[in-house]
Amino acid sequence: QKSKQQPINPRLMAALGLALRRKQHEWAESLLAPDCAFCDVSVEVGGRRIAAVSALLAAASAPFARMLFGSFREGAETAGKREVRLCQGTAAAFECLLRCCYGLDPLPLARADSVCDGALLAETFQLADMYDVAPLADECLTHVVADNVLAVYARMLELYGDARVPAEVEQRIWALIASEPVAVIESAALLDCPVEIVRMLVGCPVLAVNEEQLWLRCVQWARARTQACGCDGNADEVNKRLSGLLPHFRFPLMGVEFFADHVAPHIPPEKTVEVLTFHLLGRPTSFPREWRDRPTVVAASVDLPNASKLACGDQNAQWAVRGTDSAPQSVVFDFQVPTTLDGAAVEVVQKSWGLVHLELQRCSGELEASCNADAAEWESVNKWDADSSTALGEHYTAFSAAATKSRWWRLLVRSDAGQDSWGAPPSLTHMRFSVTDKELSVPACLAN
Repeated sequence: QKSKQQPINPRLMAALGLALRRKQHEWAESLLAPDCAFCDVSVEVGGRRIAAVSALLAAASAPFARMLFGSFREGAETAGKREVRLCQGTAAAFECLLRCCYGLDPLPLARADSVCDGALLAETFQLADMYDVAPLADECLTHVVADNVLAVYARMLELYGDARVPAEVEQRIWALIASEPVAVIESAALLDCPVEIVRMLVGCPVLAVNEEQLWLRCVQWARARTQACGCDGNADEVNKRLSGLLPHFRFPLMGVEFFADHVAPHIPPEKTVEVLTFHLLGRPTSFPREWRDRPTVVAASVDLPNASKLACGDQNAQWAVRGTDSAPQSVVFDFQVPTTLDGAAVEVVQKSWGLVHLELQRCSGELEASCNADAAEWESVNKWDADSSTALGEHYTAFSAAATKSRWWRLLVRSDAGQDSWGAPPSLTHMRFSVTDKELSVPACLAN
């Protein structure tokens, strides 16, 4: 008589799986050792020689495959090990790329506390972009946040030079800056920025920050850059650095007392007279008088392919919020209705596959530009859920809500875990926002 089969202990199986993953990690880490016997190529990059396994490099990167195994293989062989030289890139960035090829966390070197080093993120992105390792390039972009975005952008401008930063990356960077402007200008990275980036920040009409706060941070930036050049305490050098920013400041929007105390000491006397006569006598001024405003659409909370095209109102943008076998995926879009007219319609048109859920919310209070959107109160006004009758195959739907007096809106998207009977994970592949029959769009200053 056959013995009855014992049920499998799930805790035991989880422990066995964890032990295996740890061992796999150790095996992969051993390949990074400089004296690893299995490394068959030496890569010279950034003034260092780094040993690597050519097969794993080639499997992850088509350019490396051609370089190491193609008919026009590069480098010479010494003692059975091929030697190749990379003309661009840093050693730290190549180590991140190598870790990615070995199946390890690619960015442990970039992390300081919870924020990745911006310069190393930019260097790793450029190397991944150059050698066609798209998953690593995407991973780098997911770690760009308000605290390091200026450092990332500054280093990218330096690396790409005349070749220009990829347009979709630059669009994402400016969308992030516009969505969290206060956090960006208060970040430590601002003090190390080149003047070109600071000028773009001050000249951006959708950098929705307090003008006085922006001025104080720019003064701190000018002092930091002056100190870095060995001219600490030189007021003339500080004012010289600020002079190129003056045409972009909204001095007429500042308080008269603040202007007299904090601005007048740094600008030419004739400019001081111009601003004060505007305040006191209402005379014309050459400085901008329009309030800075938030962009109509800000970036998604999760990186998505072509998400920037969606933010620009491109109806042909294709991207996916895709669930996995074990976990759902969610994404949040915050956007602003350009008018406050009663009855303005907010419409969402979407195309999806499988169990995808959408919910449209509006801010029940007044959301200031500097307010944390996650801390605001949101109320649900409409939702759409795929059920068993609509879960199989592709389907389209549209739903809308009256905007009333609400300007701030949020769309939540969630794709369920698991697969349908066709073996495909649920995904949202196309979406379009429209407000009062007009596509929402990121302002031209960000698109350019």
